[in-house]
Amino acid sequence: MTGAPSGSSRRRRLACRAAAFWLLFAGWLAAPATGQILLVYGYGNDRELATVTAAATRVRYVTANRLLVEGTPTTVATLTATGLVPLARDIATVDEEYYLEPACHHADEVDAGLVYRDAAGWALYRLRAGDPGQALPHFRLPLPQRFDTRGWQARPARPRPAVTASAAVVAEALARVDLTRLKRDVQALALRDPGAPSTPANLRTRFTVHDETFAATEYLRRELAMALGDTAVSVRPFVVDPNRLSAHVHGQGAPLPASPRGYNVVGLLPGTDPQAGCYVICAHYDATGVRTPGWNWATDPAPGADDNGTGAALVLEAARVLANQTFPWSIRFVEFSGEELGLLGSRAYAEAVADSQQAVLGVLNFDMFGCNGLVDRIEVATNPGSRWLADLMASTAAQYGLHLRVDVLEDDAARLSDHASFWARGYDAVLAIENYLPTDASTDGVKQGLYRVNRQYHTVLDVPDSITWSMVHRTTQLAVATLAQFAAGEGQPNLAVFAGDVAARTPDSLTVHVSNIGRSPVGGAFRVRLSRCADDTTDCVAVREDVVNGGLPAGGAADVAFAWRLLGEQTFRLEVDTENAIAEEQESDNEAVQRLLVQPLNRIAVYPNPFVPARTPFVTFTGLPTRARVNIRTLGGQLVWTGAEERQGTLSREVRWQGENGAGYTVGSGVYWYQITTYEGDVLVSDKLAVVR
Repeated sequence: MTGAPSGSSRRRRLACRAAAFWLLFAGWLAAPATGQILLVYGYGNDRELATVTAAATRVRYVTANRLLVEGTPTTVATLTATGLVPLARDIATVDEEYYLEPACHHADEVDAGLVYRDAAGWALYRLRAGDPGQALPHFRLPLPQRFDTRGWQARPARPRPAVTASAAVVAEALARVDLTRLKRDVQALALRDPGAPSTPANLRTRFTVHDETFAATEYLRRELAMALGDTAVSVRPFVVDPNRLSAHVHGQGAPLPASPRGYNVVGLLPGTDPQAGCYVICAHYDATGVRTPGWNWATDPAPGADDNGTGAALVLEAARVLANQTFPWSIRFVEFSGEELGLLGSRAYAEAVADSQQAVLGVLNFDMFGCNGLVDRIEVATNPGSRWLADLMASTAAQYGLHLRVDVLEDDAARLSDHASFWARGYDAVLAIENYLPTDASTDGVKQGLYRVNRQYHTVLDVPDSITWSMVHRTTQLAVATLAQFAAGEGQPNLAVFAGDVAARTPDSLTVHVSNIGRSPVGGAFRVRLSRCADDTTDCVAVREDVVNGGLPAGGAADVAFAWRLLGEQTFRLEVDTENAIAEEQESDNEAVQRLLVQPLNRIAVYPNPFVPARTPFVTFTGLPTRARVNIRTLGGQLVWTGAEERQGTLSREVRWQGENGAGYTVGSGVYWYQITTYEGDVLVSDKLAVVR
């Protein structure tokens, strides 16, 4: 795992949070007319996210409510007209780059180079190559050159897949997880002689660019090839940025390699359907001893038994166990290097996967889970879009009695491991770790007595002797069971819909998400029906229906789009296989009820017009930008009523008028003017509204 907060940095972070400041930024520069500006925007919903993305030249970074994009003065003007004003903007010179600093790593007494610090604690810096601000104890990752917004937009919640393999098949897979092999792998990665004690002379280094590290690369390649076949495994080099390397070893004086490289090791277990995509089980195998006083990368060891020999060993063992099973989709077993230098290996791999448009269904990243003598417990860190994977892992541990406590940590700022490279490319990914963060005594795990702070982390003392092997064994079983339960086996398909599977993704349409969570593919056609119901879910009337042809593989899903223009809060019933044409394992999940607020994605709408209070309680002005205002006037220009788009909790983007004036009295029948303006007063829409009493 990369980086860890010092005690002083943690105190500063907590002090900043206690102060509850919202913005702090420097270097607000006016860009030339043709210059690219780095802009920080807040967004509160999919519509605003899409609006900023469409106007920007390039997206550089996304969190749950912030967007960092490149744009021009025209970009700023366009977005300001919609009510979206940048929180910060900056322009770098040709010899400067932007760096992100996680909240847990604020180490500056003086924020030199600071461009923006978010209320959540993370910060953006502009630094020159080789600037000391890149060096430890800072941990500043280069701002990605591009960042995919997939995974940050609302979408139907993925259902928890049903068990497809029998319990006996999963139990057999769990029994094959061999603790002896796991110990052997960790010892082989950390020690020159795995059979000898962890003495200083017997400790290896796996620092990314050290010559000795390639022995670990070759070990991992060989072991994966023994499990998957020689042709299924490849070693993929990537270039190590000299600036990142010099920052990591700043002040040590050892000469750096002229053309530094790192190596990822990738193994493939093909699925039965080449088009079904793949899951990724991954870990990093490089290590560092940088928290040891006076540590020199060129001469001193970096054994990394826990960080991350445990994760590297898990990937090997998962490949050995799962290799004899058949899956509807492929599994890639990936060992990354360069993680300790800033996720370099995983970034190169994730970008290559995205560029080739490979379908990655989910990423399970494992990073140090062997240093906790108190409780066999891991945290699974996730962003909102990947929560289904974290929940799947937690339920798997309970279902198969693994005696491993799994705590889910939903935090889109938890970026200090290789899963974050997949988040940047729009893929669903989670991190399983002993505690996020391993050296922070202020975390919930430490406060609750579930975890002890890891003193060996990033030191030469991170040796096999300090490992809690029951944690390694059970965490590996969790990785195996999470995917082994979907091994292809005898059984029937199972079509399913769930609450959350209907969504308004595009203008003038609704999308129904249908899953096959059974053990076999759906071979024939089936029908999908959408009904509209009363608010109490009764009196449902079918309004749309369609046929899905071509079947659906086990573990697969399909989106069925229906034309839809009616706006507002509505209750729907979703049904799949309405004619019982498919023989299924169970049919209780062929129907679901969901309440959905349907709003226009790219326009402002007003309904109903005319407004008849006897039929509907209010007029809705929807699709509004942030802090928009609605004014109702008589045809003579007298102000009758005014309202504002005020956001509380879930962002509404709406203003509702109940047909009253500012004093609370009902207005009479007639024709009125309505005008919708931005917060700054720019007119967006002006038109007539009829009231009929």
